[in-house]
Amino acid sequence: DRYYYDGIDHEVAELLAASRVVLEQRGAKIIDVPIGDHGAFNELSNAILWPEAAGLHLQWLRERPQDYAQQTRARLLVGLGVPATLYVEAVRARARLLEDFLRETFSTCDVLHVPMLKRSVPTAAETDVGGSAAMSQVLGQIVANTRPFNLLGLPGLSVPIGFTRNRLPQAMQLVARPFREDLLFRVGAAYEAGSGGHAERPPL
Repeated sequence: DRYYYDGIDHEVAELLAASRVVLEQRGAKIIDVPIGDHGAFNELSNAILWPEAAGLHLQWLRERPQDYAQQTRARLLVGLGVPATLYVEAVRARARLLEDFLRETFSTCDVLHVPMLKRSVPTAAETDVGGSAAMSQVLGQIVANTRPFNLLGLPGLSVPIGFTRNRLPQAMQLVARPFREDLLFRVGAAYEAGSGGHAERPPL
């Protein structure tokens, strides 16, 4: 039940803990809620995301493949190999998983507070692996905490909570029930008011 926090870097965990303190000071009640292992959600998401992306770009992939960066082209081409039956099964499963998640998790809370990333933000050089075998692992680490909610179609809000030692910004992810963006904006605004905001900018 600790999918979103397991293996989190210490400095990221400290920033998240500090953000929870601010939210409590602003009137939020912080509780632990049941969340299963959402690791499988990433694979399920790929069965939908990859073929849809490939379909949208199919004409340009045929006519001008050289205009795509190597990594982007490799990711899109994977979608051409996803069977239609797998795509349909994934779409059907998504509806059931959303219903279960709303019943089991949001029956006890209004907003989820989870990390955007479990580690400090990687540099461009760290993620520039082209279409190599490392691509899935590198990208998987970046989207591990956001893709499950994307799959379920839940609204999410990224709110800056400070900087890690590499001087890159870190954020918390707030997630709510469908069509409750208003609640996310209120919680995000309350946090920013309580924390004084993070006006500092990373060196560019």
